[in-house]
Amino acid sequence: MVQIDIQTLKNHDTTQLIDSRLQVHWAVQALGQWGLTYGVSHEDWLHYAMSWDPESQCFKTQPLQTLPAHGYSELELHFEPFRFVLRPHARQTDSPELQLQGITQAEIQNWLSEKLNLTDPTTNPLKEIPHEMPEHGVQAGAAFTPEPDKLKCLQQWFQLAHTALTVVQQSFPDQPPLVCWPHHFDMASLQKYPEVKAGEVNAGFSPGDSHYDEPYFYVTPWPHPELENLNPDTLPALPAGGFWRTDGWFGAILKSSELVQHADLLADSQHFLRTATRACQNIVHTH
Repeated sequence: MVQIDIQTLKNHDTTQLIDSRLQVHWAVQALGQWGLTYGVSHEDWLHYAMSWDPESQCFKTQPLQTLPAHGYSELELHFEPFRFVLRPHARQTDSPELQLQGITQAEIQNWLSEKLNLTDPTTNPLKEIPHEMPEHGVQAGAAFTPEPDKLKCLQQWFQLAHTALTVVQQSFPDQPPLVCWPHHFDMASLQKYPEVKAGEVNAGFSPGDSHYDEPYFYVTPWPHPELENLNPDTLPALPAGGFWRTDGWFGAILKSSELVQHADLLADSQHFLRTATRACQNIVHTH
């Protein structure tokens, strides 16, 4: 049975996770770079995405179709303690680890170069990230120093989100993969509807971003109503304190600060996601 530490989620001010969240966001870029370097290119960029392992409660890279010469098949990012783990294809072999507290990006690069048998430690062993990132001191050489209690809280939000979103993902007609994206640092499952031009519904979770400074669930449809002519009163009511965002982009939102006020975080987040997904499916097929 999947374990979720609900008390940790209820005991933390979800708006106080920003600095630690940004540091984890920078750390997971190595997992996306791993997929770009060793994965087989996919039209939906799934080789670049990460998975969440609910048993180990960590991020991990996608399975590789071809084993690299160095023999490692997965790179993982753990929260407790904050560290990278390289998984060899031969499971009886030791898995090298790098503790990230107090470590810089340059030191991570040197460690990866050493473990991946590259002769020049000044050369990045992985392909560069193809997108912009939010600013943080680690980008300029500062060491990773996320707070352990904030890491624990972020870990449990992803654990809750994976459990809640799995129900939605399995209800989609195609059961599209539930993955974590390094660029936006969100977890999502995208269902496409070929009978509607570019039709899709995206159900996901973000630990916080430029839109909201706290974790939140979201469901977005495409196509969607024209925002300038939209009357929010015509939209279906959302449970658990969820609301419809109509400023800049359109979608159903449930903030963590609202969710933690409820008794059953998992049941209420699933109720929100199911209701919002059904509403967005109807919107896709009527606009």
